[in-house]
Amino acid sequence: MPYRAQGIYALVSYSKQGNVLHLNYSEVPSSLRGQGLGEILMDTVLTQIQTEGYQVLPVCGFISNYITKHEKWHALVAG
Repeated sequence: MPYRAQGIYALVSYSKQGNVLHLNYSEVPSSLRGQGLGEILMDTVLTQIQTEGYQVLPVCGFISNYITKHEKWHALVAG
């Protein structure tokens, strides 16, 4: 799931198992880290996942921490 803004790409790598997306890895260009792009990426990706009716299993530490900190996404977690 790539995210593109102003010619810059960030992404979340995932694998699908039934109705659950395993969110394996997230990447933001190193030159842009610490500027909130990871949060924008996760909000965009999780909104899309919610719209499409999937659940998630966060494998990536950043993604897991993001979901833990943002209660509105807790219901998306499979389990």
